[in-house]
Amino acid sequence: MEEHLEEVLRQASILRDLSLKEEGNINYQVYQSEENFKKLILIEEYISEDAIRQHIESEHYKEIAVKNIHPYLLERKNDLQIKF
Repeated sequence: MEEHLEEVLRQASILRDLSLKEEGNINYQVYQSEENFKKLILIEEYISEDAIRQHIESEHYKEIAVKNIHPYLLERKNDLQIKF
């Protein structure tokens, strides 16, 4: 991932901007670890499970996350917390 880090960060920024425009999105932040610059943390908040599904099914998610980010990840963890 290291050789692709700048591009992954650029793509994550674009994905963030597009995701924040989604009707069900409350918050979307991209953080880069200070201890390990290759570690990225994305925090996303949506108004409902349906809004999360719509996000994952969106064209920008499929094009940016699935095609342009996921292939370069060494590890990917999802921690889904629902507060309704």
